[in-house]
Amino acid sequence: MELVTIVVPEYDPAITFFVEVLGFELVEDSPAQTNDGRPKRWVVVRPYGAETGLLLARADGALQAEVVGKQVAGRVGWFLRVDDFAASYLRLREAGVDFVTEPRTEPYGQVAVFLDVAGNRWDLLGPRPAVAPFRAQQRERPVGWAWRLLMVAQSAGRLLQAQQRAGFQVRFKAPGDVVTSADMAAQKYMRGELEREFPLFPLVFEEQEHPGELPSRCIVVDELDGSAVYTQGGADWGVTLAVIDGGEPVAGVVVQPARGLELVTAKHAGTWLNGTRLGVGQAGVQEAALQNAVVACELNRHTSAEQWAWVQRLAGHCLTLRALGTAVAGALEVLQGHAAVYLNPQGGKVWDFAAAALAVEEAGGVARRVDGGALDWRSIPQGVWLARSEALLEQALWCATNSSE
Repeated sequence: MELVTIVVPEYDPAITFFVEVLGFELVEDSPAQTNDGRPKRWVVVRPYGAETGLLLARADGALQAEVVGKQVAGRVGWFLRVDDFAASYLRLREAGVDFVTEPRTEPYGQVAVFLDVAGNRWDLLGPRPAVAPFRAQQRERPVGWAWRLLMVAQSAGRLLQAQQRAGFQVRFKAPGDVVTSADMAAQKYMRGELEREFPLFPLVFEEQEHPGELPSRCIVVDELDGSAVYTQGGADWGVTLAVIDGGEPVAGVVVQPARGLELVTAKHAGTWLNGTRLGVGQAGVQEAALQNAVVACELNRHTSAEQWAWVQRLAGHCLTLRALGTAVAGALEVLQGHAAVYLNPQGGKVWDFAAAALAVEEAGGVARRVDGGALDWRSIPQGVWLARSEALLEQALWCATNSSE
């Protein structure tokens, strides 16, 4: 199909809208004549890279004027898919485009309905979800929960990317504890989506008042893990969400938009990174030795003197030790094989690690408290080890805590 006609009140305002606001190219604007010889214009616009264009036809007479904005009887008649939904949505809102629905997440991607210059309804559509292996199971719990979390996280990630480019406000909740206006914008968006998708689950966000102990069934959300990294223009920040059911994580996602990484995991269904299933628990003999391993850690002002000593002892027993600034980066380092062990001894919270711990375990690795015990998901404060194997974790824990070495 080469052209589709949109009847508009006048040529020039329509050209301005489609070219300057939506960003289409003006393919043609030529003099022409009606069938009875009266002057008109042949105006064609088209999204860059598309094959089908729009013929902008000025209404001629009362009958045509009556269909302006009503060509499909009030339904959505046109669909504009973009690579970056959040950035496009914000840009169009700032340009004065009239959105008649709030953004929402559907199985086919993010969507919001807007009106064009003639009053016709359009869908603004984000990228199609890319984690195909989960699609066939998305109606099954907890896989279906993970799938829905992923779509929310994708949208929030794009919103945060747009905010990072456009600018944001920063304040300190406490010394060394940063929160930005982008955190709050992401929370507002995700709260609306999650309340619609999971009406029976209490929501526990990082940036809110918290109960002393988590309910056995809830959704924990870190709307922006790594706010300090984010404020400095870094790329290791992310979005992470997890469903806790029966007192343990059963579905989760970790998204790092600036690095193009999307991790999705569900109980008894495995862990998938950008559509590829991960397995981390099949280390060979050489990999299983701590002396041949890279250890990653996250240290902060909450790290005690004893825990600093742990890190010093670990550094003397591993191949090398590197510090990271975010929990999502630590989990992804282990899952991608860039590090064999990750330690966050103190200062983390349940929303930082619920999805990460489930992902590592579903991939064949192990997740433990800093003392080596089982993680207690009723507790909000969390210190964790993540490791590619039980053997590596045991070696790291022994080296860190054995002061005689």
